[in-house]
Amino acid sequence: MALSKNIRWVPLILKGEIKAAITTTTLTTVQTDFFDADWYKEKYSTSLQDGISPLDHYNSVGWKLGFNPSEQFSTFGYLDFYHDVKSAGINPLTHYLSAGRFEGRMPNPPSRIHNSPFQRLTPDEVGTPDIVLDYDAPIKQVVGIDHERIAVHLHLYHTDMSDDFIRYLSNIRQTFTLLISVMAEVNSDKVHDLFSSALPNVNQVIVKVIENRGRDVASWAVWFRDEILCSTIFLHVHTKKSQHNKSHAGWFRYLRHTTLGSPSTVNQILQSFMSDSQIGIIAPCYHWSLANQPNYGKNRLVCEEFFSRLSDTELPTICQDYPAGSFFWARTTVLKPLLNLDIDITDFPAEEGQVDGTIAHAIERVIGLLPSLSGMTYKKATVNVAYDLIRYFGNDRVNVPEPIWKSRYPTTPQVYRKKSDKIAVYSCLSGSYEQAIPLIDNDESIDKFLIVDNHNVRVPEGFTKIVSNYVNPESVRTARFAKTHPHIWFHDYDFVFWIDSNIHFLGDLRNYTQKLKAVEADCGFIIHPVRSNFVEESKILSANKIVDYEIATKQITRYLSDPNLLNEPLFETNFMVSRPSSKTVHKFMGTWWAELNKFTHRDQLSVNYAAKATNLRWTPLLGPGRSARDHQDFILFSHKNCHRENIISAIKNTL
Repeated sequence: MALSKNIRWVPLILKGEIKAAITTTTLTTVQTDFFDADWYKEKYSTSLQDGISPLDHYNSVGWKLGFNPSEQFSTFGYLDFYHDVKSAGINPLTHYLSAGRFEGRMPNPPSRIHNSPFQRLTPDEVGTPDIVLDYDAPIKQVVGIDHERIAVHLHLYHTDMSDDFIRYLSNIRQTFTLLISVMAEVNSDKVHDLFSSALPNVNQVIVKVIENRGRDVASWAVWFRDEILCSTIFLHVHTKKSQHNKSHAGWFRYLRHTTLGSPSTVNQILQSFMSDSQIGIIAPCYHWSLANQPNYGKNRLVCEEFFSRLSDTELPTICQDYPAGSFFWARTTVLKPLLNLDIDITDFPAEEGQVDGTIAHAIERVIGLLPSLSGMTYKKATVNVAYDLIRYFGNDRVNVPEPIWKSRYPTTPQVYRKKSDKIAVYSCLSGSYEQAIPLIDNDESIDKFLIVDNHNVRVPEGFTKIVSNYVNPESVRTARFAKTHPHIWFHDYDFVFWIDSNIHFLGDLRNYTQKLKAVEADCGFIIHPVRSNFVEESKILSANKIVDYEIATKQITRYLSDPNLLNEPLFETNFMVSRPSSKTVHKFMGTWWAELNKFTHRDQLSVNYAAKATNLRWTPLLGPGRSARDHQDFILFSHKNCHRENIISAIKNTL
């Protein structure tokens, strides 16, 4: 690859990616097109330190802050549009100059436009939906479905996800045949018995041990061809982890939510088939990380070859919509042309971790063309309530879906060696900012406190009121003081939980104290499900004018003096646990409070710095991508939701 002779490049190998750093100030070509030192110096004058050149500043810290090298290149725009670059942690301008421009990438990509009328935690799904499924709608009978024969195929490559799929497959309230493919090392009899006993609407479970070849596509198109042809409506799902690309985190949950999210949404999909005989396939819109779909990518040649076996016509020049990720509902008649090809397992290459270019990738895309071959239509679907917001109730969300489920297995409190752990829960109400709700009401052995800024505030039954000895004219800072001083209020407790006043907790707090015990941690936090670090948090806060841009920039610039801090996962602070007697916790909380006084009141910007500066031993409280917005132990409300008590009562009635 030819590079400008005016730039000296030093390749660095990190996490399997080739990175390059500009190490010279001779910028004749680059300065004209993509790096304008004079423009950069004027634009970011308040952030530049004496003695450091604009180029060195951009390479060391500027790009991490989201500073642009010129008007011709968007740092955050490039990272937002090209998630592979963001996931690799590569300087975006470096990537563009060394590889991106030769790959046809844009130096100033268009911003993502929020088109969805529904609230989303992640960016919007890609593609305009033809069908919007109402997650909160009452369950209604599907007229005419009794005459259909439903078959569901589950490719159970990851058997550790069995319980999750049992929970979701139970949302199919019609009788169906379940087809399960597993790998050779799996005990198929145990899988059969597990799913047969757990799913009351299954009339037959067929488990086949198959060869690890052809991914989830061969698992149904080859191994279950005859069983599928006996059905009239077919659903294909599979266990999916997408470990090759960090930007695809959440893709599987999005696909599963859209195809099987609740009994009501499943019935709405089936009703769509019953109401319109021309619908051939219903599949999710594209996950937000697939910003450039639909396209053939590196699969065009293999798509052309495979499509020629189905039709005498040429493959369309423009890739048509298809079920990216291979979760879809279909009329079996639409699939017959493909199934009648008698595809053999030897048509698929041996498994070598391929991410493109195989016949499986071709079939995935060609599925989108099958309806047109049968004179039918392909429909994209989405759900009005996002997969990662099912436990979040915004201002206008008042209906509770049936059911808001918990785990298939009820949670049983564990018996620990030390039965006398003294646990407290606390929160703060200041400045009439929040409606008081019981943070937790399912455990009488836990002491509950509400810190307030005046004596007249009424607290829920069972809570002890503490009037704060620190009251700030900014009520939010009063709450921050309360949050960061559990070692003052509750020094004689073994564990203390902070719960934001817009959360109602339904789980067992001892499950979370056990997490700390298991690793001898001082604190536990939920990791933010979307944003990776404090810089991304600052970007959102500044864009929404929640914090002052200049102050936030000074704050995170200071934190970036520790290059490793950027790799620390962003903590959420609406639910956390600490050991108030720990000296390290005292130092951590004191440092955190000092940062809140010095900079912005947004505690998520400084919490990671405080934890690392004090060598805090911490542990994550939930699994990757999970938060109080979607986890079974929580109900999270918007600050303005006025129906909290009714919603809490309704949800408890469904458990």
